[in-house]
Amino acid sequence: MLNDNDCFVKFYASWCPHSQAIKKDFEDLAKFFNDLNIGVKIMQLEAPKNDIPGIEVMSYPTLYLFRAGEKTNILEYDGANAVDPWTVFLARYSPIYKKYLEEHPDKKPEILL
Repeated sequence: MLNDNDCFVKFYASWCPHSQAIKKDFEDLAKFFNDLNIGVKIMQLEAPKNDIPGIEVMSYPTLYLFRAGEKTNILEYDGANAVDPWTVFLARYSPIYKKYLEEHPDKKPEILL
């Protein structure tokens, strides 16, 4: 999946109130990108159950962007936890979404206008 898609991953803990607070917004973001069907995947992994070597999760939620084909250049998201800031982050750092927006300027979300 990482070879062909940009993946924005939320590492969470089911017991964490901060993780629970953004659950609906993160699901809305996932639906938006799923409907676009352009190769940007929005995923959630329960961190305590899915330890990934080389990925440090010190607090919950922690969000990372894994860009297609890049195994080492992983970007940690450190902004506000809401749909609009996540969309801006992806428009800036996801090559797949950035290219899509360049090719479809009429499809830019309002936050990017």
